[in-house]
Amino acid sequence: MPNNNFNDVTIHAAALAELIEQEQYDDAVSVADKLAASIRQLSRSELMALSAEQQRYLYELAEWLTDEEGAMNKRSRQLIDVIAPFNKKSELKTNNKYQGKNTHG
Repeated sequence: MPNNNFNDVTIHAAALAELIEQEQYDDAVSVADKLAASIRQLSRSELMALSAEQQRYLYELAEWLTDEEGAMNKRSRQLIDVIAPFNKKSELKTNNKYQGKNTHG
């Protein structure tokens, strides 16, 4: 069944997107590994047999996974902004900044 491997790819991609959305990154790593394995299982003949819509899906998936639009990079910066206040060094720099102290060096 040529579409069986493709179906595995779509299932793992959807699961990965959901886990990332829910910020369950440990589980997302495991699903990303499964997605990578599913993609590697697609043979050349299976890829050639895919419909134009399925081929477009794989192309868009590749763009998403490589962060062509910068969405994941933007999300990571947002997470850093959320986490930074809990970082002791960052807190010290912020305190010094408001007290007019030099924070470089």
